[in-house]
Amino acid sequence: MQGASNNVDETIDGLMLSTNNSMLYSLLNNKEYVIQGRSLPFSDEDIVPLGFKSTTVDNYIISIENFDGLFENQNVYLKDNYLNTIHDLKQSDYNFNSNAGTFNDRFEIVYKNSSTLNEENVINNHFTKVFVSKVGIRISSSIEINSVIVYDVLGKVIYQNQALNTNELTINSITANNQALIVKVFDNQGNSNIQKIIY
Repeated sequence: MQGASNNVDETIDGLMLSTNNSMLYSLLNNKEYVIQGRSLPFSDEDIVPLGFKSTTVDNYIISIENFDGLFENQNVYLKDNYLNTIHDLKQSDYNFNSNAGTFNDRFEIVYKNSSTLNEENVINNHFTKVFVSKVGIRISSSIEINSVIVYDVLGKVIYQNQALNTNELTINSITANNQALIVKVFDNQGNSNIQKIIY
């Protein structure tokens, strides 16, 4: 924006007037802003921290209604630091589940999709697959599975099973609630694999 900086600009930036409801906002100096101008020239290296406040446990949607100016041809991604995902907001809305609370470290707006697999990810994902089916959470591995732990996004253990010694496992004791879960699988060779799912 012409005349804006990436710091507080009193004639451009606008603080949130009410912070009592569920809301998404940009963060600047640990304060909630409904409007935050960014400096020119635009850089696709820019990162805009977003805070999210939820008053209830619920499903939420983040979307952008329209794009204009330089954003007509510029990618815009939402980075979810809790799930370690990058979502293209120009392609579709972002749906997620949240507990009640304030989460000022969860989201960022970024302009490059830097989610690349390193060599360790490729090796781990080669032998372990976690997916959702009609009967529950399915885990398949080319190496025998020793144990499985499932966490919610706040790190609470909601399922744990040990000494399995099997290549396939179906978890049907967790209620499907369109929530983000983190599944950690340990095989009998001492490898561990972490995958994120929505279930």
